[in-house]
Amino acid sequence: MKIRATDEQVQKMCALAAQASRPVGMGFLHFDSDTVFKPEDFRVLPEDRGVYLDYVQGRMVKLSLRRVAAGVWEAAAQISPDYESWIRTYPSYADLARAAGAEVLA
Repeated sequence: MKIRATDEQVQKMCALAAQASRPVGMGFLHFDSDTVFKPEDFRVLPEDRGVYLDYVQGRMVKLSLRRVAAGVWEAAAQISPDYESWIRTYPSYADLARAAGAEVLA
């Protein structure tokens, strides 16, 4: 799936996904339910590296976005509640992107 988004919108996607994610396994040791993530808590890597969130403060996020062109990002086609725990709030990358104000291309 392709998404048209600014770096700031991608950072917002990261914050939304992290906030919606829940701890799994030993992640409970690092989990703080009072934490409120902000877009500026996340960094977009330069050029085609994009962003990848695995565990964030014990939360199993598993968010992966790769920059494929200026302002265009590619997200994984397959997602699973067994890994991307944020999909309980945002059922797809398209839903997450729209919640961050980004445009879904395909």
